[in-house]
Formats: sequence, structure tokens, C-alpha cells
Amino acid sequence: MSTSTPSRLCTMCPSPGTQFCPKCQTAYCSQTCYKDDWPLHKLLCKTFSSFSATTRPHPFCVRALYFSETETRPRFFWQTYTCPDTETFAFALPPMLTDTTDVTRTSRILRSDILHRPLPKCIQFGFRVRSVDGGKKEMYGQHPASFSKIDKELVEHGRGPMFALATYRHEGKEKVERPADLDMADFRYVVDRFRYCYDRDVEVAADGVAGEKVHGVRVNCVGDQVVFSRPEFEPTLVNLVTGPLESMTILHGPEKLGLPYVFGTYENRLSWRGRHFGGMSAESNCSRGWLTSGAFDECVTDPETQKWSMATSMGNGSIFVVRKDKVPLLGPHVQALVEYLEKKMIEFGTTVHEQREEDEVRLSEYLEILSKEDFVRWYGEWVEKHQSARPELVELPSPYGG
Repeated sequence: MSTSTPSRLCTMCPSPGTQFCPKCQTAYCSQTCYKDDWPLHKLLCKTFSSFSATTRPHPFCVRALYFSETETRPRFFWQTYTCPDTETFAFALPPMLTDTTDVTRTSRILRSDILHRPLPKCIQFGFRVRSVDGGKKEMYGQHPASFSKIDKELVEHGRGPMFALATYRHEGKEKVERPADLDMADFRYVVDRFRYCYDRDVEVAADGVAGEKVHGVRVNCVGDQVVFSRPEFEPTLVNLVTGPLESMTILHGPEKLGLPYVFGTYENRLSWRGRHFGGMSAESNCSRGWLTSGAFDECVTDPETQKWSMATSMGNGSIFVVRKDKVPLLGPHVQALVEYLEKKMIEFGTTVHEQREEDEVRLSEYLEILSKEDFVRWYGEWVEKHQSARPELVELPSPYGG
């Protein structure tokens, strides 16, 4: 990639864009973000040059995106518009649509759902929609095959042809919108929008499933914290119909401490899957590593001293934790437990002078240094340390009840 003084932000993260794709000049902050974007970027980067300003068929058209029901990937096209005067314009419908029944522009975005920042343009979306019971609108048609090289989930989630186009605003006495070209960064923002809506709809559907629910704690990975603004330790209701207790995994550290905790996993979200934020993989979840003893899979051994230490990022997405006895689980209890297990595992790592060949051996040795009495003492000190900033901790029951 070429480099220059940053004048734009990275397409994938909040950092300044100092490196650029040699073919389409999309901005990135690093090779990491460039590689993160590449699986999507490569779909249209080569063909983007065919839609440069010099190839514009006439002045009254702009570069837009089309997602077909039958084609296997999206594509750019020239979207025409009429401009009867200096302040108004009207887009035509995409020329490749042989059936324009119920096709309309129904939504627009001004901010990135993933990066939580204003977009340089207003991106508008068009779908084939119809009214259903209750006055709601729904897309209809075939599943769009053009998402097949992006996400299989989006193929099943979408319906009918889709298109995206853009406007920007002239700043003056009044803000006047004008047609604008979509570029390769906008392609990313458009797909980000589809992914974000998919994740949101999946979560709404899951919340609506009937069944017995217990109070647990969601331990969120970097992606869920950044994109969905979730706290690291979040109260949640776990549905025992979709996730029965017998299918959950025992947490060996808490079990050794006399805490009947089990955990289950969430599927990694499309919105952040395969991305990095602040130099960390979106899937990173250090708290999950400490809690599940998964840190053993992430240890790094010094070849000279044979001592091992934990990686700075570990885990693979968000998890939920509940008690096997269905007693409500509190977020501060899980947070305190994670910090205790982190401390004990690091202490254990600094005393080991040889690499154990079997994880089971190391885990057994580590569990031997854990005790209920030690954790009770440590938890009291933890509450005392944090109670001035979090006075509600004093009123909480013990992790063991009572």
C-alpha cells in the first residue's frame, strides 16, 4: 500500500488513514486493517477502476451499488438522476430492474453503526417492500445471491434486490443535498449496515423465545464492547430452552472454589467478526480466558527460562455465566472472580520453570493453589478496595449467598 500524510480516517477503525489501497485509494491505518477488510474489499476493488470519474457516461449520474437476487456478488453501476433546478434532484430507479413493483428507497444512514462516527455522505437504501399485518413493512422476493461471497447469513436474511446510493450536503445558508458517488469505503459501510441489522434482528428474535430464564452475567469480548457499547460484565437473562444447563460447560476454577458456575457461548457477530479494534482482535476476551482457564491455550513460553506467561489477548468471543442451582448471578461477583483467577494464574505462571506437555497436567497443578478460604478473604479485600467508587458493593450478598 502507498503511504501519505493522513487526511482521512481508516475505513476499519478510528485511527488516521495513512496507507492506501494502490488500486482504489481506500484509506487504512495499517496492514492489519487492510487485511481485515480484504475479504470484502477484494470483491469489487478490481472493477472499481471501471467506474472512475473519467468513465462517467454523462454529468447526471453517480456511482451506486446493486445487490442482485441472482448475481453472485454485488456490483457498482451508474445511477442517473434528474436535476430540474440548482436545489432539487430526483434519482431514477436502477436501470437493471426489469420489475420495479414496490421498489422504493426506504432508509438512510448518516453514521457508521460499527465505528460510531459520522459518515462523509448520506447513504440511502432501496428495497422491494410491501405492507403486512399491523402496517409494518417487509422486504420480499428471492434471497439475494449477491451476498453469497460476503456472508451466508445475509443471503438467508435478505429478500429481493437491494441498492444503495449517496448524497452529500452543501453547507450554506441552507443545507442542500446533492447526488454523490459511492466509493470502496462506502461499500464497507453499506455491508456493515446489513451486518449490524442482521445481528440486531437475531438478538431480538432470541429475546422473544419463550421459556424458563435465569439471571446470569454476560462477559463481553472486545467486539461487543466496542460495536454494541456493552459493558465487560453485563447482567443478562439466559433462556434455558435455547441453552439448557446440561449443555453448558463447567468452570473448573469456580468449581474448585465451591461456586457452581457453568458457561455457554454466543456466536461471533457479523458486525465485528474478523476485525481489530485498538490493536486487539474483536474476538479477544481476556476475562473469558481467566474464567474458563482458557489462558493455558494462550500461554507463551520463554525458550531460555522455560517460564510461561499469558498472552495479552485471549478468548474467542462473548460468553454467559449462570449458576447450576439457578440462583441469580450478579455481575460484581463474576468481575471479582475474574480478577482473582487472573491474579492466581499469573502467580502460577511465574513459579513454573518448565513447560508441561499436557494442558491437563498444568490445569491440575493450577487448581491446587485455589481455595475457598483464600477467595473469601480476597473478595472482602476487593470490596473494601472498590467500595468508595461503588458503594453498592457493600450491600451485595457474598458470592456464596447469605
